[in-house]
Amino acid sequence: MKKILLGLSLMIAANTQAQLNQNFSSVGTISSVTVGTGSWMVGGLPSGWTQYNGDGFTPYTSLAAAFGTNAWITREITYSSGTKDTVAVSTSWYTPAGVANDWLISPSFTPTTGQWLLFDALASNGSYPDGFQVKISTSGGNYTNFTSAAVLTVAAESATSWVTHAVNLSTYVGQAINIAIINNSNDMELLYLNNIRTTVLPSADLALMSMTPKKASAQAYALVNGAISITGAIKNFGSSTVTNYTVKLNDGTTTQSFPQTGNILPYASGTYNISYTMPSVGLKPIKMWVEFTGDVNQTNDTLKNEFIGATFAPTHLNVMEEATGTWCGWCPRGAVYMDSVHKQYPNDIYVAVHNSTSDPMTVTTYDNGLKGFVSGYPSVVMNRIATDDPSKLFTLYTANKTNFGVADITVAQPTVNGTTLTVKADAKFAISAPSGYDYRLALVITEDKVHGTTAGYNQTNYYSSTSQNLALSGAGHNWQTEANPVPAANMYYDFVARDIVNSFNGVSGSIPASTTAGSTYSYTFTWTIPSTVNLNNCKANVILISALSGEAQNGAWKTIYPTSVNSINAIENVTIFPNPASTTATLNFNVVETKNITIELYDQLGRMILPVANQEFTAGSNQVQINTANLAAGIYNVKLQTENGVTTQRLTIAK
Repeated sequence: MKKILLGLSLMIAANTQAQLNQNFSSVGTISSVTVGTGSWMVGGLPSGWTQYNGDGFTPYTSLAAAFGTNAWITREITYSSGTKDTVAVSTSWYTPAGVANDWLISPSFTPTTGQWLLFDALASNGSYPDGFQVKISTSGGNYTNFTSAAVLTVAAESATSWVTHAVNLSTYVGQAINIAIINNSNDMELLYLNNIRTTVLPSADLALMSMTPKKASAQAYALVNGAISITGAIKNFGSSTVTNYTVKLNDGTTTQSFPQTGNILPYASGTYNISYTMPSVGLKPIKMWVEFTGDVNQTNDTLKNEFIGATFAPTHLNVMEEATGTWCGWCPRGAVYMDSVHKQYPNDIYVAVHNSTSDPMTVTTYDNGLKGFVSGYPSVVMNRIATDDPSKLFTLYTANKTNFGVADITVAQPTVNGTTLTVKADAKFAISAPSGYDYRLALVITEDKVHGTTAGYNQTNYYSSTSQNLALSGAGHNWQTEANPVPAANMYYDFVARDIVNSFNGVSGSIPASTTAGSTYSYTFTWTIPSTVNLNNCKANVILISALSGEAQNGAWKTIYPTSVNSINAIENVTIFPNPASTTATLNFNVVETKNITIELYDQLGRMILPVANQEFTAGSNQVQINTANLAAGIYNVKLQTENGVTTQRLTIAK
């Protein structure tokens, strides 16, 4: 199902000597009409502007009331900033589907020397982007007068931000002309137009529009002699095509030049990519600008930034936050990919952030914070830098694994005293960062194997053969053969966020206002343990966040109770067969050196159900029989404990 989207900021260039200047604000009466589950304020075209509905198709049901038989209408829109605007809009979303032929025709005007036609365009949906053509007539404003070839063709307009297009009118100086903008898309969605105007462009005006990495981002740090890749956008506001220009960079000590080539047409954008070598440790004030022969406007040439040289490279962990919900029929896809990536990369941080009051696992503070990073469910947010569909998680992981970690994070073994959990974290910084970077630590408690019996724990499943009949398997399920919804009795949820302590953006003051490279800063969290949480299945995840960049730049975790004896070479190769078991199961394990081991069986609520053994086991291979005949079907944990710690193995009992 297509979604009708628009929530973007608008940038309008200044007009000079304009003979055509239409921002669609003077359209007379606008009225409210129902569109889908919402409403639009719509009206007709400004005086002198005409339209031609060459396709005669019926707009999609939700759009029919807005368009009727019109090819173009005007619509009042509200941007995320709260400001309102009126724009022209057409649709290519028809029932049945077809190719649009919708003409918007201007009044007649006569270009003067040096004038260009400029206008802003935007597609409503990046998955269904409308395109268009521009034609010019010298013989009148009827659509039959436009017999010449298109002067501009855009196959698919951007849905990310308004794009300004430019058409050279020098051929038509002194002639009365009309322009036509024609939506010729095939089964897309909506095309928006605004600020159609004529203007005289300067001969040369090249602007530096953007520079990444941004200040305090993970890519803005490097070891001495390490490289920082700098990319960004250049825009040509002049009438001359740009083929050569120079990017220059000054770091407070030296100026470097980076010649660039391209073919940037008037009002088109280009990109640059340069590499800066970190000369020494410490903060580098970066000033970067473009130089282009004949450039008449230097006010848009320069941007500033900061990079920092580090003293060592911290070990970096990715932080993956999944936006999910039991109500979300496509969210099984998120569970599958989170589980798959975790199996391959178990040392990183995985958090499933549930959404909606109907989902009993929702933590409102966490849910509200993550909403700002996602546009739909399911989504995965990587390090609070990039957001994508869970199916892209392996790609996101690889692209971000080598990010600079800023500080080594160490989490001490958490302690439990009654209902209070205490977690101490250390952050050894590799950079000296000024106070504005505002580094903070956040504590996230996650729980695996979360299980409930109420309807809220049912997982909606659009992959079921009873609905979409799409193949999806993983995270312990063949989702295609499961019901829709999957009953709560069959659902065990992993990586569930139980809390993000104090704030989504980390605890203010948990790291000093400024940091010194090589210094270690400690912070101790306390958390009141809810009675519904099973600490046996919980991790304490500590995340390092830059409040300035908004990124999660590193982290570390510990299980609430020690679970990895393998890491200290006490017990190895723990397996259970058969698994699932019915009446009996055999626990196999290898003991590195003779030790006393306590073996117990726990249910999903953390209750000890069955003592299995408490004895000395000799070095080498060992076997223990577990009598499961009298146990109810379900998932259990077999816990093996020595004086060094605890390791667990999951056992499923099926009857």
